[in-house]
Amino acid sequence: GLRDRRRDRRVWDLHGVMVSENKNLTLAFFFCFSAMFVQFNFNQTKHVCSSFWGY
Repeated sequence: GLRDRRRDRRVWDLHGVMVSENKNLTLAFFFCFSAMFVQFNFNQTKHVCSSFWGY
């Protein structure tokens, strides 16, 4: 009842923080994926990142 509602609100606040920082997270993951795919050529890395994150 009350405890579950409080927990849901905390989860919702955390979700709001994630949404507000979505751009920074996307940039961080973009650089992370670029480092991961460094063995591929740059065009392929850009294509994979753009198709994955919708750039």
